Amino acid sequence: MDMIVILGGADLRARTDFGAHLFHDNLKALVLISGTPQETSTMTRWLTAHGVPDSRQMREAQSYSTWDNARHVGVLLRTMAADTVAVVTSSWHAPRAHAMFARVLRGNEVRLRFCPVPSRTTPWIALLEVLKTTVWLVHRI
Repeated sequence: MDMIVILGGADLRARTDFGAHLFHDNLKALVLISGTPQETSTMTRWLTAHGVPDSRQMREAQSYSTWDNARHVGVLLRTMAADTVAVVTSSWHAPRAHAMFARVLRGNEVRLRFCPVPSRTTPWIALLEVLKTTVWLVHRI
């Protein structure tokens, strides 16, 4: 695994914890933190406090949506020639993130491995995610 991408958003601490765990299993990986400026600042502090050296962290702090995450991270992955990338997000968010990253990286040889973090969710959040994913897909067809 060349890179671990941690997406900002809900369940930020659980996502960051899991990203740190993946890093400690693969110390050669670069950890790319993607989200808003506030989210990336929080994740950076948390990762550093949990043994991820600053030299192994990279920040993308211009993402305010999942689509932004996919577009900005996609550009970075192409320029860095990453081969295998683990994407860390919440379990309820993974299907939408997967669809968007697959769209952005279509035709690219990057292998994505989604690592959904278990999270407490309500049926309403799950339904909202299904609706968001459906609307996004319909608008892209």
